[in-house]
Amino acid sequence: MSKYTRCKSHSKGQWFLISAVLISYALVSIFSVMNSYSEGKYYWGLINKAGYTIRNVENYLNQTTHMSSIDEDIQYSINNLQEMLADEGIYSNITFSRNGNEVTYFVNMSNSKFSVHRVMTFP
Repeated sequence: MSKYTRCKSHSKGQWFLISAVLISYALVSIFSVMNSYSEGKYYWGLINKAGYTIRNVENYLNQTTHMSSIDEDIQYSINNLQEMLADEGIYSNITFSRNGNEVTYFVNMSNSKFSVHRVMTFP
């Protein structure tokens, strides 16, 4: 009697099926992510674009507050900022109010893909 007998039968086709399913799932996932990103459906893409713009606006207004002491200079700076944003295709409505040394900006920016409303106060 032979010492080495085959008790189990190993099916080699199952690994082919498992790998085909995994590869198909990976390809579908990658293509759906690429399709959604190219259409601007991803929320994080909109946040990054809006966040990048709002951070630049925030830095600009902060520097304006520190460099401008009178309201006319601040309004002139806001008008320049709105023109720059309009050149990028972003509609903006920026107003301000002064309370002592603090300047509060009310920023509304919108585009076809995002809308941002923010209130910023700088000393």
